[in-house]
Amino acid sequence: MSEDKVKQSARDAFVEYLSVNGLRCTTERLAILDIFLAAPGHHTIAEMAQYFESEGFPISRATLYNNVDLLVKAGFVRCLKFEGRVPEYERIISGQQHVHLVCSDCGTIREVRDAELIRKLSSLHFSGFTTDYFALAVYGTCAKCQRRRRRSAKH
Repeated sequence: MSEDKVKQSARDAFVEYLSVNGLRCTTERLAILDIFLAAPGHHTIAEMAQYFESEGFPISRATLYNNVDLLVKAGFVRCLKFEGRVPEYERIISGQQHVHLVCSDCGTIREVRDAELIRKLSSLHFSGFTTDYFALAVYGTCAKCQRRRRRSAKH
């Protein structure tokens, strides 16, 4: 499915979710969803507020928090809590599980798709527990920070 079709499908599903749950389909709600659809990756509430402000469409932090929480409950967005960082949010697209590599030095986050690891994690079953999803973060040092360390060690 093309990216445009994925976006339109997500938008339609969100509008349907709002209708079924007796919630209004507001400009703000659709604009917040559109951030996740237009710019894959991780977004903080502060970054979203700054984006809307720069576009001349200011949205209060309360509205952002409430509507991002709604997107999480509706299953369109996932909240990620990396060690030592403010919560970040990313869109959920079926079948696109990934692992996060987090640099402990500079904080860079890289997404890696490892089919074998995803398959292994997906096949795990736990007694008395049903897995909805998994989020795996591997902490270490990125190549850029490793080079910086080696250069500073030489001096």
